[in-house]
Amino acid sequence: MEDILINHYDEMTKMYRAVGLKLEYLDGFRAEFERYKQQHFPRVSVLSHALAEGWIHDTKTQSKVMLGKRVQAMKRLGMYQRSLGKNAYVPDYCIKQDPAPEPYLFNDSQLLEFFALADSIPPDPRSPHREVLFPIIFRLMYCCGLRSSEACCLEVSHVDLSSGTLSIYQSKGHKDRVVYMSRDVTDLCRRFHMYYSAVMPGRKYFFQPGLEKKHYTALDVGNTFRRILQQSSFFPEYLLLQDFRLGKYVQKRSSPRLITGLAKLRWKSYWNSHPGLKPE
Repeated sequence: MEDILINHYDEMTKMYRAVGLKLEYLDGFRAEFERYKQQHFPRVSVLSHALAEGWIHDTKTQSKVMLGKRVQAMKRLGMYQRSLGKNAYVPDYCIKQDPAPEPYLFNDSQLLEFFALADSIPPDPRSPHREVLFPIIFRLMYCCGLRSSEACCLEVSHVDLSSGTLSIYQSKGHKDRVVYMSRDVTDLCRRFHMYYSAVMPGRKYFFQPGLEKKHYTALDVGNTFRRILQQSSFFPEYLLLQDFRLGKYVQKRSSPRLITGLAKLRWKSYWNSHPGLKPE
């Protein structure tokens, strides 16, 4: 039997996609919301207060970020149904987030150790080509200040190796921007592209791991980031993935010598691990 509310959820998601908003959490919540509705409110076709608030808080997570996304999902669904003339419930509140902690800054030796460990990621048939992809993803994040989601969703057509630029579309705040790569980063990406195009011909995404899995997610990058840190000699108790990319800006402003001094060293372990990409 057709479920009108779930159909509206799907239509809402397609609408946001059509205007360029990704809002990936809507896809992640879809199946969970449908199960909850069928179990507790099988005949409800218009979002009600009981259904929305019941689903929002029917979770074991203590993450305020995740709770905030659940509220946003119900708010968007309610607003969509109201646009159709339905008397739907729309949450009128948001989840207040905790203040962001002070960023953790890598020192010279820690940065080199991190890249050396990243370059030593072993092959895994469950995650094809990860040993080649993740080391470059982390270098782009650090050297160019990319967010993990931006690196994951970077398409081949968005990488201009002639001008050394990356075109980032619909990122945080739904804004576009152009990121300029240094010469050594551009050279690494050029050699990677030549090598990986033979491995994954006709790929859409620059870091596409396979035919079925088109691109990594921020969760994939975060999990790999933490696994690398757990092998390190300096594993911090609390460190966010964004600290890694933001540290580049802080360190560059405070100590240009650090960036210059690491310019050649940070590639050494990658060339040793992947001699096919090593410059002559």
